[in-house]
Amino acid sequence: MFAADAVVLAPLGEELLFRGVLLSWLERLFSSPTALWISAILFAVQHLAYGPGIASVVVTGLALGWTRQRSGGLAAPLFIHTAFNGASLLLRTFLAWRPHPHRMPCI
Repeated sequence: MFAADAVVLAPLGEELLFRGVLLSWLERLFSSPTALWISAILFAVQHLAYGPGIASVVVTGLALGWTRQRSGGLAAPLFIHTAFNGASLLLRTFLAWRPHPHRMPCI
């Protein structure tokens, strides 16, 4: 269930909120670049649990917002967000299951 939440539901909800509603609303109040930065920073604030990795979340928010601005829709940023979360989950799963480098496997 966690995998479905992380790979499908979280990106869907976040893209609808941050790029669908928030970015569209901010673009009516500010220039496109300013709206993009504000939405990316608010996206990062939602991910404060990442600690020092928060800067990469801002960059991700900028990339996803830029993609929404250029494509004019949510399909492209949703695809990128879902692929990113899926790749991250696979990498974390792989790293969690790899053998410890100082332990010999049982034969």
